[in-house]
Amino acid sequence: MSDLICLIRSIAAVSATAIVGWGAIAQAETTLDRPTLGGWAAQRPVTSAEPWFGKIVGRYPGQIFNGDSPVPGTTEFTQGRDGQIAGRYEMIESTGPALGTITNCQALADRTLRCTWQDKYGEGLFEATFAEDFNSFEGFWRTPDSLQRFVWNGARVTGDR
Repeated sequence: MSDLICLIRSIAAVSATAIVGWGAIAQAETTLDRPTLGGWAAQRPVTSAEPWFGKIVGRYPGQIFNGDSPVPGTTEFTQGRDGQIAGRYEMIESTGPALGTITNCQALADRTLRCTWQDKYGEGLFEATFAEDFNSFEGFWRTPDSLQRFVWNGARVTGDR
């Protein structure tokens, strides 16, 4: 009988370790990106506001691939009182303007921002890397169910800072 109790205690200890281990994995996952084309990408822990966030506030005309072709678009970033970045965008399509929002922005690295986009077509991930002078960005968007990336870029309107 004591062998059975020892076995049960051992199984319980292993199970507790596994639970603690999964908790650690869940915590670690918050600092990792979801799978990307290049595999798992490390992500810095996110703070409420990065020092460079204020440097990206403004309007950036450019191109956004609308799923069919690149179309003219303007992306605008704003910064809230809490330091968080949000924004909106407009794509000029043949049927008229398509408006969208940018929310849940996080810093992935210095000058790289990851956000959620949402418009009449759906929602997904938007990622932009800003030039050293913060006057332009090269980025992409994708939907949650696809790893295919679509171009999204912009260059700041002169004097808009």
